[in-house]
Amino acid sequence: MKNIIKLTFAAFALLTISTACSDGYIDDITEVAPGEDKTAPTSSIVSPSSDLAFPATSTSNDFTFNFKVTDDIEIGKVVISLDGNVVNTYTNFLDYRIFNGSYFYKGLSLGTHIFKVDATDLTGKTATSSFTFNVTKYSPVLTSETVYVPFNSGNDFKDLINLTQATVTGAPTTTPGKKGTAYKGVADAYISYPISGLFGSNNKELSLSFWYKTDASQERAGMVVVGNPTAYATGFDNSRKYGFRLFKEQNTGLKINVGIGNGEFWGDLVKLPTGGDWVFVTVTIDSTTVKFYYNGTVVYTGTLPSPIDFSGCSMMDVASGGATFGDWEHKSDTGLYDEFKVYNKALTTDEVIKEMQ
Repeated sequence: MKNIIKLTFAAFALLTISTACSDGYIDDITEVAPGEDKTAPTSSIVSPSSDLAFPATSTSNDFTFNFKVTDDIEIGKVVISLDGNVVNTYTNFLDYRIFNGSYFYKGLSLGTHIFKVDATDLTGKTATSSFTFNVTKYSPVLTSETVYVPFNSGNDFKDLINLTQATVTGAPTTTPGKKGTAYKGVADAYISYPISGLFGSNNKELSLSFWYKTDASQERAGMVVVGNPTAYATGFDNSRKYGFRLFKEQNTGLKINVGIGNGEFWGDLVKLPTGGDWVFVTVTIDSTTVKFYYNGTVVYTGTLPSPIDFSGCSMMDVASGGATFGDWEHKSDTGLYDEFKVYNKALTTDEVIKEMQ
């Protein structure tokens, strides 16, 4: 009986579809001529877009080249080369008019290189783009540096001191920045690094520095956060007793909260310089004092009632409140970050100025 019902229903469905087609309820598919190919293709290189820095211990490193080719009718062929040597050729395209290409290159060496993209359409018209860049080793400016992230182009968030790739949440990108390329924040995105071995004086002393360009349309955001996820699970107020939270308030002001084990310390709001330009932000923490520097000048000094306490903390979230400080709308920062560094001591004014230069 069940089989009879199934067959009857299938026959009815086929009859309905057939009737709809014959009665013109469904439009026929009509081929549209692509038209005349009037213009040459275009080619552009997305990354690299600046010189690259590799870890001091490396003579070569892997790199991902990104590029884009478009044509008014149809792309025929794309050839990419490095230093005059062809590394790949593309002839099959899912989208005939737009090709966003990506090529993973193993063992890019130090020195000067030329990356080139040659595009040809079906009528033989061509386009060429090239970019010359230099790859150098990074040598720390100060011996106290424990993290350095230059934000190399191609969404590269590697720490060149520890050779550690960031844990990436969401889809942040790199974009032209203060020096080369910078981190570009987007909603629901941030990057994270382990904190083991980063801070000095038995985890009671540290500094942060980075070039920062705020998105003045965003009222609040987390910026650099080290928190205790276990304590956070028991309550937001309890979690602020550990680690620290650098964050943005009132569109253009920065503030810090420091956990001291049996309580917390709140710093004052410090407005960024007007004009919306890049600002070299430095935060130093020792056992008794917190300082903010903007462009090498002290703009805030606060006194800690007790030293910072990193109990239960293991990760540092950058450009967001991350996993432990997303409350009160301190979520992902949509501003720009460049040349991000961590140090295992509270920097002096002279050291801050040296890093800024």
